[in-house]
Amino acid sequence: MSAADSSFYQWMLDQARRAGHDPDAPAEGLDAPLAEVMLVWAALALNGAMTPEQDAQTAERLGVTAQELREAYEPEMRREAMSQLLDRPDLAVLDPKT
Repeated sequence: MSAADSSFYQWMLDQARRAGHDPDAPAEGLDAPLAEVMLVWAALALNGAMTPEQDAQTAERLGVTAQELREAYEPEMRREAMSQLLDRPDLAVLDPKT
């Protein structure tokens, strides 16, 4: 699944709008729309690449807490990681559902 198709990315867009940001407007200090910048952040989060500092900064801009941000992306991140692991036949045998 791509970050653009993720429920976390949609959640980020909703939070940005609630915080008064226009996702189609240029991101602060950049020529790219905010939605494109948020897509990069979503991809990082969903791949487990966000640092606690990045969580805090992203959360602040969205008007949520870092904990709320993590709660929004961690379940989807874990499902995707598990799916990728189970796609490997040598690791799929570890799945208790099989």
